[in-house]
Amino acid sequence: MKKTVWIMVIALAVALATTTCGGDDDNGGGGGGDGTPGLLFTLINSGSNADTYSVRKGTVTSGAVTIPATYNGKAVTEIGNKGDNGVNGAFYNTSITSITIPASVNTIGAFAFYKCESLTGIPIPANVTHIDRQAFRECTSLASITIPASLMSLEGSYMFEGCTSLTSVTISVNPTGIYAGMFSGCASLTSVNIPASVKSIGTEAFDGCESLTSITLPAGVTSIGDAAFRKCTSLTSITIPAGVTSIGDSAFGGCTSITSITIPDSVTTVGNFAFANWTSVQTINVPWQSGSKPNGWGYVPTGGNVNDFAWDKGCNAQIVYLDSE
Repeated sequence: MKKTVWIMVIALAVALATTTCGGDDDNGGGGGGDGTPGLLFTLINSGSNADTYSVRKGTVTSGAVTIPATYNGKAVTEIGNKGDNGVNGAFYNTSITSITIPASVNTIGAFAFYKCESLTGIPIPANVTHIDRQAFRECTSLASITIPASLMSLEGSYMFEGCTSLTSVTISVNPTGIYAGMFSGCASLTSVNIPASVKSIGTEAFDGCESLTSITLPAGVTSIGDAAFRKCTSLTSITIPAGVTSIGDSAFGGCTSITSITIPDSVTTVGNFAFANWTSVQTINVPWQSGSKPNGWGYVPTGGNVNDFAWDKGCNAQIVYLDSE
């Protein structure tokens, strides 16, 4: 009888040990310090953050979230990871309302807060050095954000796409470009500072920013991508820097509040429909004589009809040439 009891005690102890000890993937509990219960932690096995933990939502679906600085005695350094995609984002499609990120975190992974529609603010610690693509996409309640100067890597493609409540963005880092779709669909955005380091404005960078009234492009900008400012219907003025060489398809299409724009003689290519839907009360100053349009202004794609494509196709603005009186 005693032997049987001892066997039962040992079996119970083993069972308890199994339920409380985590493996590579572990839901927060005893080792998460002051963190929100239910978070999922994964031990990182390689790279600069090896032997630390990444964190994701686990069973957390709503409310205020606090990420602990350590888990099981090791630092928490990443939110999700670079390889995440859409629905795999760390806090994808949760109803969290706030997030507290400790100074130990240096990386915010791809799609980390994608579709966190109740999240009103994301204070990014000064120690964060990497933010991956689409990290804050469709955070529709996010009103403002500051990107810290500590960043060494910013994969900004579609980072804030669809953040319809975002009114202002402060970029403290020095990226070389405003990336594709970075602020696309940010219908409430009224101001954004573009650092002097920026050389290019990417495809759809500010597409659909209906509340943007003015923007200053740094002197070093050399290219403006396709649909970069399309449907910026409140934009009243913009100066194209003298060093710009290319303006993409539909770049300023639907910018119906700009009264006048001057294209510098440095521009060698202008895409089709670049000023589509401009009206007769708007003016475009071009750097060439009437009847002497440069070859790079507009193009006919393979199989296209020459009558269907032109840099000023769909544009009713007044074109002012160098020889105009």
